[in-house]
Amino acid sequence: MRIVIIGCGKVGETLVKGLVGEGHNVTVMDNVSANVESLLGQCDVSGICGSALSYNDLIEAGVDKSDLTVAVTQSDEINMLCCAMAKKMGSKYTCARVRNPELTGNVKLIQKDLGVDMTVNPDMATARAIYNIISLPSALNVESFAGGRCSLTEITVEEGGELDNMQIAHIRKLGIKFLICAVERDGETFIPNGSTVLRGGDNVYVCAGYSEQNKLFKKLHIYVNRPKYVMIIGGSKIALYLSKMLTKTGIKVKIIEKNKDRCYELAEALPDAEIICIDGTDQDQLLQEGLSNTDACISLTDLDEQNLVIAFFAQSLGVTKCVTKISKNTLRDMLKNIGLDSSVSPNDLTANTILQYVRAMDNSFDVDSVRSLYRLVNSSIEAAEFVVPSDFTVEDKPLKEVKLKPQVLIACILRGSGIIIPSGDDCLKAGDTVIAVSKNLILSELEDVLA
Repeated sequence: MRIVIIGCGKVGETLVKGLVGEGHNVTVMDNVSANVESLLGQCDVSGICGSALSYNDLIEAGVDKSDLTVAVTQSDEINMLCCAMAKKMGSKYTCARVRNPELTGNVKLIQKDLGVDMTVNPDMATARAIYNIISLPSALNVESFAGGRCSLTEITVEEGGELDNMQIAHIRKLGIKFLICAVERDGETFIPNGSTVLRGGDNVYVCAGYSEQNKLFKKLHIYVNRPKYVMIIGGSKIALYLSKMLTKTGIKVKIIEKNKDRCYELAEALPDAEIICIDGTDQDQLLQEGLSNTDACISLTDLDEQNLVIAFFAQSLGVTKCVTKISKNTLRDMLKNIGLDSSVSPNDLTANTILQYVRAMDNSFDVDSVRSLYRLVNSSIEAAEFVVPSDFTVEDKPLKEVKLKPQVLIACILRGSGIIIPSGDDCLKAGDTVIAVSKNLILSELEDVLA
């Protein structure tokens, strides 16, 4: 596909690398020449330095002949206007990054009247990702599928624990319906099979329904009660979205923000949250505000380094759950090695959402196009959600008779209100929702899992 990316910041860079890796013809444009040159040096792309609102620059970038134009500049308004222009000029589809809460509430109007086919809000997506982690605090990270009915959670196998030295084929003896979909060991990641033996220190990704996840955590003695009191450091848009989600479920929220004007804005928007105007990097003040007694600490400042320091400090005080926002991939890669496990990346979440949209476009938005897409373990593992079409090649055939591609696993089947953790005797039926996990394989439709 011919794709034009307008805006070469961190989100644009992450997106470009993902699209190029999937074989798309990508052109980038930014009004800062250094940003364009940086991507030209890293990826096989075309690029120009120009304005997102210049007709001539957009023509030079090729939006009139593009299958998709994506605007991810720092300005919501520029992104929407750029997409509206691109649509009028001939771009088949358009996608705009929109972060402003007021604009987010008018998505249908934006899409109908401006010709923006898709909007993506990285702050909202990040807030949802953190909320999922808070909802299952026993896990390091959580990805939710099928409207929250099923999740993929990351945990560490404890040395001497229930899973240590256990063969995958024997995990059903635990009496809990779950499946281990991926294993990260000594820097390597792989899709396990029945003969795989787990080891202490492995990071594993577990697929199960919500209640079964909690049963497993209790069986492994790693169950943590859902937090009642959460402290958020940094009054960003993410903090606003997240606080609304948490207070709706009865969780008490305290936001630490040093900008007085922003505190007034948050206090007006969040009547059920406590807003404190202090410096979130001041340890003494954090102690006075009760950080050591909180159940979870979420660090959401604009600086990755500050977020890491705050998370370390909270962890040293014995805070049960610490979640860190990280934008730089180089820092994210080091987190687990230095003892910080739960992190979220707005850049990755935005890129994944757009990549999901692109794959659905590739498949002409058919019923079996990818519905949800998550990249795990530095993007080496993918989990994708599909609906089984009525003409699926191997419908009603036992999975033990279905030949899948190497390093592919059917992790979960959702049928009606039921959740099936599949065995070889289970089969796929039309209308089922299926979670497929793969390594180094692009899944655009369900047929892609078949050998």
